[in-house]
Amino acid sequence: MKNNNLEITIHIGRKTTILYARAGKILKESLVSSGVYVSFPCGGLARCGKCMVKFIKGAPVPNSYDLKFLTKDELEQGKRLACRCILREDCEIRLEDVLLDKEIEAETLPVGDKPDDDDEILSYGIAIDIGTTTIAMALLGKLYDGKSVLIDTVSGINHQRKFGTDVISRISYASDEAGRKRLCDSIREDLAVLINELIEKNNIEAVNLICITGNTTMLHLLRNYDTSPLGRYPYKPWNISFEWLVLKEVIGEKMSFLPKTMDDVETVIMPGISAFVGADIVAGIYAFMYPFDGKKKLFIDLGTNGEMAFCDGEKIYVTSTAAGPVFEAGGISCGVPSINGAICHLKIEKECEEFKVRSETIGNRKAVGVCGTGVLEAVSELVRNEIVDKTGLLTYKYFDSGFALCDDNPEIKLTQNDIRNVQLAKAAINAGANELVKGEKVSEILIAGGFGTHLDKDKIKYLKLLNDDLLENCETVGNSALRGAYEFLGKCLDGEDSKAKETKSIENIISCAKEIILAENDSFDEKYVEAMNF
Repeated sequence: MKNNNLEITIHIGRKTTILYARAGKILKESLVSSGVYVSFPCGGLARCGKCMVKFIKGAPVPNSYDLKFLTKDELEQGKRLACRCILREDCEIRLEDVLLDKEIEAETLPVGDKPDDDDEILSYGIAIDIGTTTIAMALLGKLYDGKSVLIDTVSGINHQRKFGTDVISRISYASDEAGRKRLCDSIREDLAVLINELIEKNNIEAVNLICITGNTTMLHLLRNYDTSPLGRYPYKPWNISFEWLVLKEVIGEKMSFLPKTMDDVETVIMPGISAFVGADIVAGIYAFMYPFDGKKKLFIDLGTNGEMAFCDGEKIYVTSTAAGPVFEAGGISCGVPSINGAICHLKIEKECEEFKVRSETIGNRKAVGVCGTGVLEAVSELVRNEIVDKTGLLTYKYFDSGFALCDDNPEIKLTQNDIRNVQLAKAAINAGANELVKGEKVSEILIAGGFGTHLDKDKIKYLKLLNDDLLENCETVGNSALRGAYEFLGKCLDGEDSKAKETKSIENIISCAKEIILAENDSFDEKYVEAMNF
């Protein structure tokens, strides 16, 4: 103890940090205020049990939340929940999983041939997609012949994750001015650091234009707008129109991370359609569905909000459905982001009356958990092998213990609750798509998002994520939001006339989009219940 404050020794990998805090303070508050990065998936509301830390000494007596989420063995090992453990004495703590988030990579754009040495670049631009989990950027060069070239990409974690991994938990955290400022400062610093990395790596002093897209909540937090209306009916956003600014107006005091030459760079924030169908979806529609060519196309962003857009050849119908975080392995007992060691693909075969699992991990590392694609493939395989029935029930043998996905780590398993969470997510997508399409024959189904890039429709067909006729025509398009921002950026750099024309195109998409509120459609509930089955 020092000056009546407790001494907290924190071990993160090989690094040791010492913090001081008053007795009776919650560990989470000490970590956040000291800048120690720990992810609190539910925003520190004690709903997920994921913010586990290990006390080497000075562990507090387990509270009701520890008892609810942690096993007897974990408690005996000194493990506690950082969001609820109250410090009473000097302690020593190891943050075992804190480094995992640093391995998460965003889906960017494929970099093709770089400009030749003889090519003179007339102007530069940066396209930015602010995702709930990650941030992706692409550096564009405009040649004298008018051609756009993708020079480089960077990506990084959206460090707002430490305040909550989903949109709802961040809206909750931003409910007071201090919380909103922390989230705003966090995303602004992340943008400044990544922009600086991109221009330094490519020896550029400044760029001519920056284009930013993202979901409505992320853009509100960037601009420090009040997000509380996004979390309650009637869900009215503060501003979802185009915003033409300069970078220092967007980044604020975090411009200190960037050279002064970047202060007055023109910066456009793309517009959205509603609180739940944001600028990221508009960018995706712009990249892959516009101009409308008479074909019927369905666009689905497989994420927490399950945003969708259906073009009947002339008009756009959009909606969002509460799929939850399952597609990123959130809400799964052994779920992890797409990091090294995450099980990403697997197959289950029956051998001598026993089931054998053959799995593939990211980076070919030892398994540490299962990511989104692994979760869906696992459940599909369980259904195919009749280990899970059509209603989602595990067979008697695995009902209580769960089904292990890894021989050398029995804790990596899917439980009955995990399977129910997958059912809820896939039913939301299935029912939402059916409600939007309403039996129309669709020529193209575009699956967007980082998860969608690695989707193998043949390996998940037993899930019934989409009806068979829709799944058959699926095409994955990767990070559609970044692609749309990049294409808009390139055309804007062609000159003022082109900028005005493409701005009008985006506004045309929004003006002809009709939002379908699924909760107001009586038929949706019926479709949702039907879609729960495999």
